[in-house]
Amino acid sequence: MNKIDAIIDSEFGDLKSQKIFIACSGGIDSIALAHILKKLKFDISVLHMNYHLREEESNKDEAFVEKFCQNRNIPFFKRESQIKEHLKSGGNLQELARNDRYNWFNEILAEKTSNYIALGHHADDQIETFYLNLARNAGVMGMACMLARKNRFIRPLLKYSKKELIAYAQKEQLEWREDASNKNLKYARNKLRNKFLPEISKEITTLNSSVLILVEEFQKLQTEIEFKVKSIVKKVVENSVIEVIEFKLLNEFEKIEFVRQLNLPVSTSILLNKLNTTGTKIELSNHQLYSSIEFANNCFYFIGRSTQINLPKLEFTSVKELPKTYSKDVLYLDKTKIKGEINVRQWEPSDRIKPIGMKGTQLVSDIISDAKLNPFEKKTVQIVCDQKNILWVVGLKIGSTAIATNQTTDILKIKLLF
Repeated sequence: MNKIDAIIDSEFGDLKSQKIFIACSGGIDSIALAHILKKLKFDISVLHMNYHLREEESNKDEAFVEKFCQNRNIPFFKRESQIKEHLKSGGNLQELARNDRYNWFNEILAEKTSNYIALGHHADDQIETFYLNLARNAGVMGMACMLARKNRFIRPLLKYSKKELIAYAQKEQLEWREDASNKNLKYARNKLRNKFLPEISKEITTLNSSVLILVEEFQKLQTEIEFKVKSIVKKVVENSVIEVIEFKLLNEFEKIEFVRQLNLPVSTSILLNKLNTTGTKIELSNHQLYSSIEFANNCFYFIGRSTQINLPKLEFTSVKELPKTYSKDVLYLDKTKIKGEINVRQWEPSDRIKPIGMKGTQLVSDIISDAKLNPFEKKTVQIVCDQKNILWVVGLKIGSTAIATNQTTDILKIKLLF
C-alpha cells in the first residue's frame, strides 16, 4: 500500500461505515482524494458543481469528472450554479461560489447524520490560508486555518503538498483537469500561490514546513479556547444570561470565540465590552434565536426572538366584603366604577396608571424600572384593565380608579389563574 494511502486509512478508517461525499472539481487534489478513498474501500459518492464561468471549459470539467466516476463505479451528482445571475446584482465571485457549494453540502449533511463531506485541500492550500488570514488579522482561529476534521467535514490531504499529490497521481496513472482561472493574479490567493510564495520558498527553503508547524500550534490553542468557552456558552443556551464579570475575564481571543459559538458577528465582542449601563442593549436584527442582548443587574441578558407570553385567565366572583389579608394574585374592585369589559394583556410603553395614593398618573414603564426587574421579568409584566383605565399592574401596583373600599357594597373579586 502506498504511504499516503496507508496514513489516510489509519487516520480516517473509522469513517468507512459512513457515507462520504467528495467535492470534486476535476483538479489534481479532488481527483487524487476520490481515487484514494475508493481504493481504500470507503463508501463514497462524488459531487460536482458547474459554475459555467469558463464557457465550454466548465462543461468539459463536468464531463471529465462524470467519466472518472463511471469508470470506477462511483455515484456521481452534479448541480448547476446560478452564480452568473447572482453576479448581476453585484457581490464577490469567490464568496458567492463558496456559498453555493456549502449550501449544497449542508443540504446533504442534513439528510442523514451518517453523511460526511470530504474536501481536497492540501498542505499548499493550508499555507496560503495562513498568510491570507495573517493579512486579515484573523486572530487565533484564523491562524489555526483548516482542520483535518471539523464536525462532518473532513480534509484527508492536509498533510501533503501539491507536489506530493502530483507524484502520487502520476504513479497511479491518474489524469486531471487544470483550471486556468487559478493563474489569474487579480485574486489574492493566486498572487500568493503563483508569485510571492514560490519566490520566498526559494530563498527560505524551510518556510513552508515552519508555517505548518505554526498552524498546528495555533490549532492546539484554538482547541483549548473552544473548550474553555464552551461551558460559558452553555449557560447562555440554557439560561439566556451570564454575569458580565464572567465575560470580562475572557481574553480577546476567547471573547471572539464566545460570540462565534453563539453565531453572532465578531464585532459583537467589541460591543459587549462597551455595554455597561442598565437598560442599554445590542440589537440583533439577523440572529435566529435572539433579538437583543441587554445589560442589567451586572448581567448580559440574551432576549429571545419569541414574544409569546402565556397570559393568565381571569376568574370573576361577586363578594360582600373585603378580606382581612390580601393575596398578590387577587384584586377587589367596585363594580359601579368599572368601565366596560375587563381583560388582561401584556404592558405597552405608553401605558399609564393612576396608583392608589397618587394624584396624577404614572407610566407603567417607570413602575417596572423602579422595581428593578431584569429584562426577562420585564417582558412578562401584565396589566388588568377595563375599557378606559388600567386597574392593576400585576404584582407591582394597583390603580385607584375602581378599587373597592370598606364602603363598597358591590364588590368584584378578580383572581388570576396561571
